[in-house]
Amino acid sequence: MEFEWEISKSERHTPLKTLIGIGVVSLLSAVYFFITQNYFASVLFIVAPIVIVFISLQAPDKFLGKVTQKGVRVNNKNYDYDSLEYFSIIQDNLILKVKEGGMKYFPIHQEDADKLRGALANYIPEKEHNETLVEVINRFLGVH
Repeated sequence: MEFEWEISKSERHTPLKTLIGIGVVSLLSAVYFFITQNYFASVLFIVAPIVIVFISLQAPDKFLGKVTQKGVRVNNKNYDYDSLEYFSIIQDNLILKVKEGGMKYFPIHQEDADKLRGALANYIPEKEHNETLVEVINRFLGVH
């Protein structure tokens, strides 16, 4: 069974409220650390959110995915089934566990989850993936 999906950058953006919230918390933290004369932390709370926003904006304009008999293809990258341990679907993300390379996150439409699950289940096992706090934050911010 083959399956294809496409998702554009505009469909998976980080909400403006989230970005404003991160900015406010970071600015307040930077001011606090500046007042307490912890200048390194102050600079860190100014620079880190800027870097995170730029990283989240660097993603491709479109994600084109395809499940075939040979493997999974996302944009121009092929993942052969021999190189994959398992897959997982969390909210609107396909997670592929690559044997040598860690976890790869790809956005999907929530309504495509069952079709994608059915297509991949023919080739590799599905396992529950327990995300670390860093992975949850990265997924939430769209950094993956």
